Amino acid sequence: MVDSEKIYSSFVQSVDSCVLASYAIAANYFTGIDIKIYFKAYCLHYGIKNFDRFPYLLNNIQINNENIYELAYNSHFHTEYNRRNIAGLKLIEELHNKSIQHAFLEGRKIIDIEYFANVFNFVDVIDKKLKKDEALLILAFTGERGGRHIAVFGYDKKGYYNVETRPNNRTGIVYCDSPFKEKGDALLVIRKKETAHDK
Repeated sequence: MVDSEKIYSSFVQSVDSCVLASYAIAANYFTGIDIKIYFKAYCLHYGIKNFDRFPYLLNNIQINNENIYELAYNSHFHTEYNRRNIAGLKLIEELHNKSIQHAFLEGRKIIDIEYFANVFNFVDVIDKKLKKDEALLILAFTGERGGRHIAVFGYDKKGYYNVETRPNNRTGIVYCDSPFKEKGDALLVIRKKETAHDK
């Protein structure tokens, strides 16, 4: 169980960056590493030095020091998982397990992640871990207004919650019903037993 009050929940996406943003929010709880650092680490991992800025300028998205790595990630990520025909969360699992960038190395010391192609097949297992262990779930689902989205889900004394990061939505911690309503892939993020301690 992870108390929602201990999660950094003020991050708001500049673009469609919910996959890495969700990993970064979950990892931040365990490592304390700033969410924006994970976008920079992604770019360093893939050697991204430049990206096409025109689509962002066309859509009146300001490019600044706060979001430049998020935009660079966004430009690369969707192309990368389509090119490789791999699920976005599977790509994040690979990054977590193999990247030599500091943020991911630190994460590997403290947390384990497990990929589930379909949470429906593991509801009891995941639900138990969210309620009994220091764990968070990064889950793909269909949003209220349609379209796929990925967010962090957790469980505490008040029930299930998710961390909403999309602009034009109610951002931050939102309490909700069970997250296991539909088929979707997921990453379970859980503290390694040997690093467990009271937070």
